[in-house]
Amino acid sequence: MCNAQMECSILADIASGGAASIISITPVGGVLYITAVNNTIGTELFYLDARGKVQLMADMNPGRPSGSGTFQDLTFFAGKLYFSADDGTHGREMWSCEQPASSDDQHTCEMVQDLQPGAAHSSPGEFTLYNDKLYFRAINATLGDELWELDPRGTRSTDLRG
Repeated sequence: MCNAQMECSILADIASGGAASIISITPVGGVLYITAVNNTIGTELFYLDARGKVQLMADMNPGRPSGSGTFQDLTFFAGKLYFSADDGTHGREMWSCEQPASSDDQHTCEMVQDLQPGAAHSSPGEFTLYNDKLYFRAINATLGDELWELDPRGTRSTDLRG
């Protein structure tokens, strides 16, 4: 943070004393999200809480360092943060996280749907809000790379092929 004399200090030591690498800083739904590499847990998603502290939001691949570019297309929709991520088991799929009620609460994150079952990637991307719906492209072994729509309740994705 910087004071009135423009003297700045570090806001957070994301790598806990080691070298960190900030990949992206994204404001979404009134929250500042930070994708960063941490020596211990790899590339993960952090957020700036109401007290000005940087907190871990999601460890997508617990026990193993996550790869680079793990979190993509951060989008706030229907009260949740949606993004594309690879948890090391399901491949790159769409995930959502609930906003915590307070800074002390943990975020609850879950995969929305495994569009490409198993370890294969559906690689969802191009998340776009339009007419109160969330649209995205994703790959499915049967359908190929298609346009999908997320149900406003965030429970099911639908292929929009005509």
